[in-house]
Amino acid sequence: MRLQDGKKERNMKRDERGQKDKVRINMTFTGPIAQRLTAVKNYYQVETYTDAVRLLISLAYEKIKPFGRQEEPRLVEKNKSES
Repeated sequence: MRLQDGKKERNMKRDERGQKDKVRINMTFTGPIAQRLTAVKNYYQVETYTDAVRLLISLAYEKIKPFGRQEEPRLVEKNKSES
């Protein structure tokens, strides 16, 4: 597997399920999404934008897999009559 900068991924640690335990994200937000992230940062009174992104990830994760829940979340299929 190659990363964007052309360097090969080496010795990436994986957890017991074979998933990567480290993810690197480098992003620039502009316009409305930057304003939204600033609003979230101020609302939750976190110090940095990195902390705001971590908070949003944690909140979303808790929504799909509440704390202490052992099984993986299941997708709910939409009834054709609802479409």
